[in-house]
Amino acid sequence: MFKLFKVSLALTVLTGAMMLSACQARKAKTSYANMISATKTMQICPGFARGATADKIVALTFDDGPSIYTEELLKVLAKHQVPATFFVIGENAQRHPAILTKITEQGHVVANHTYGHRNLVKLEGWRVVSTLVNTNEIIYQHTGRYPRWFRSPYGSCNVATIEAANTVNMTSINWSSATDDYHSHTTSPTKIANEIMAQIKPGTIIDLHDGGGDRHKTVAAVELIIKRLKAAGYKIVPLTELIKQPAYFTAREWKRQLRLAGPKLEPIPLVMPVTD
Repeated sequence: MFKLFKVSLALTVLTGAMMLSACQARKAKTSYANMISATKTMQICPGFARGATADKIVALTFDDGPSIYTEELLKVLAKHQVPATFFVIGENAQRHPAILTKITEQGHVVANHTYGHRNLVKLEGWRVVSTLVNTNEIIYQHTGRYPRWFRSPYGSCNVATIEAANTVNMTSINWSSATDDYHSHTTSPTKIANEIMAQIKPGTIIDLHDGGGDRHKTVAAVELIIKRLKAAGYKIVPLTELIKQPAYFTAREWKRQLRLAGPKLEPIPLVMPVTD
């Protein structure tokens, strides 16, 4: 089913993007150590970890939504007129379709964080294709857009993962500033903001979480981060501007990727939306 692709950083090198950061590797090795099986074949996904720029610009991204906290974040972003990219989980998009739609209506980008946040290293290649394709189809159903970008759960990849992503021509987006905001019981808004700001450099891609648990501390931290970035002379820009890559396929382009993916795909699970 899959054509053999060279495991390389060609996509990133060709566009001048800077690759894996120490922060990213540290996050994968420590914070997620108990979640990821230690195998010699696992690696951090090749992809964009920062933009290739000397200008004081950064991009803000969120993982694991949409959730009720996404709506609170959208209010903060609107208040400060700041753009963001939301890497959504397909299952959560099914639960909160109205929030997913609201993300794009407010001018933000929606990207793919797989269907159920499973460790892709543990999946066969065709199942990786399925989780990417199914999530894109769910996103399209509620936004009219097919994302080009994906972020692998925990940042983990292996050869099969990379080949699967290449099969549907999707681009991996990583990060260069992150913290353990997902540990809501042991962190605080100030701690989150301090740790994010300590990693800021021109071209940084910030990674925080709007789903997967109680994220009210993250919402409060984002307000602090935005203010501190502006005070330090930084501008938060769309990720498209930072990495010089389009965020979406056209419908025609996506249908072509589906033909290349082949017929062996898992059906999209049925999940009922959450009602207020």
